[in-house]
Amino acid sequence: ALALFSFTAVKIFHESLTGKGFNLRILYAFLAKQSPVLLLAFHERAGKRKTDYSGYIPQAAERLRQKKEEL
Repeated sequence: ALALFSFTAVKIFHESLTGKGFNLRILYAFLAKQSPVLLLAFHERAGKRKTDYSGYIPQAAERLRQKKEEL
């Protein structure tokens, strides 16, 4: 299942990949011309409804800034 929503003004999105024994979160954004860029991924251990993204947003925003500078 794909669940997208904006976390910040820079529009960082997330997707969940879950299965037996894993629960991954992927943070990504879109650059110019709608090119997707993977910002970071992490294994969520606390469960589906307990994900706290606040510790990951600064890292993702910095990665997005770096990728925009490369353009």
